[in-house]
Amino acid sequence: MKNLSTGLYFRSNLVKLTSLFKLTFITISTQTLIQASGFISGILIIRLLPTQEYAFYTLANTMLGTMLVLSDSGISNGVMAKGGEVWKTKSELGKVISTGLSLRNKFAAFSLLVSLPILFFLLLRNGAGYLVATFIALALVPAFYTTLSGSIFEIPAKLHQDIIKLQKLQLANNVGRLILLALSILLLPLAGVAILATSIMQALSNIKLKNITEPYTDYHQSTDKEIKNSLLVFVRKTLPMVIYYCISGQLTIWLVSMIGSTTSIAQAGALGRLAIMLNLVAGLCSILVIPRFARMPNDLANITSKYFQILLGLLFICIFITFSAWLFSTPILHLLGNKYLGLNDELVLCISSACIGLIATQASNLTTSRGWLLNPFVSIILNVSTTVIFLITTDLSSLINLYKMNLAFSLIQLSINVSYGVYKLKFSKEANNSMIHKDI
Repeated sequence: MKNLSTGLYFRSNLVKLTSLFKLTFITISTQTLIQASGFISGILIIRLLPTQEYAFYTLANTMLGTMLVLSDSGISNGVMAKGGEVWKTKSELGKVISTGLSLRNKFAAFSLLVSLPILFFLLLRNGAGYLVATFIALALVPAFYTTLSGSIFEIPAKLHQDIIKLQKLQLANNVGRLILLALSILLLPLAGVAILATSIMQALSNIKLKNITEPYTDYHQSTDKEIKNSLLVFVRKTLPMVIYYCISGQLTIWLVSMIGSTTSIAQAGALGRLAIMLNLVAGLCSILVIPRFARMPNDLANITSKYFQILLGLLFICIFITFSAWLFSTPILHLLGNKYLGLNDELVLCISSACIGLIATQASNLTTSRGWLLNPFVSIILNVSTTVIFLITTDLSSLINLYKMNLAFSLIQLSINVSYGVYKLKFSKEANNSMIHKDI
């Protein structure tokens, strides 16, 4: 009887391990194709758009990222954390998603009012006429709303680990975007056209994404006041850092747009496009790692072990990527075209900063997925101090100096986020031990 029980236990674990290996292999393979198509799209835009149009595209794309961060303000992290508590119940998960979407729409309206005038000013400052600036700003609106909704609709699929369907949809979206992008900018090599191509495919993807997640999410549920208050806790604690990140996260582009030239903007945008290779790692974390970490039972020993395993794995991956960027910097720059040759040192600094930033971001995502929220003012004070030091001591009209500053920011944020994670794990463990002794 004992042998039978042992055999069944072994077979059950073997089936789980095989299933996990298969899922991981399929996820990595598909995610590679997704990021490859995204990378090709980026190279296509760089090569086909004139330098000035690509500078406009870089400004618009940077503002889009800022708008998305400002509109989210920690809501998606809150939805993931709350969803991780009720993911098995269709109606409850529906309430979380509906409440998250409602909050995001309100934040989105505010984000548009703040961001579009700033983008319009920067475009005019860097040589765009009123007609061109208006077209780009208007093209950004559908791209903004479609991307914003899509990131919330993905959460139920991630929590239920319905990865294959999700990735098939993402792959179809990226390939469709690549085809539409190639056709459109070959006919009209304009920044606004490239932005519109993205929003059309994302809108179609959102419709299909909602259909995929309907089996385990009731989208007819109304918003819930208690959930809303819980999400607003996330917002209140992260909003100061979000506002600061809107300025500092793309500081290279903002400074270049103010004190540099359109060529410098295009160079910064092109090098930033090469960092898209890190989206493969970030995507895998978003799909496989963070949702599973959010769902883990409150076994602190297991949570602590997984936390450090994830960070160590990311460290080795990022070391490999940075070394590869240094070793093959010239061939990589040839992909961008002759306009961007000679930026070898800038490329290595850009990739290094992005790698460290990736680890810092995932360290933060791990803690927030458990509902642990860091007070942002420590990060803000340290990063503002760093900015002031660089402004006083360094010529920031130089692209390489801007990347050095970004590297310093990334290292500071990594130190803060990992230290906070270690503190929360230790604090939770001590609190748990105290409760055990009290019960005894």
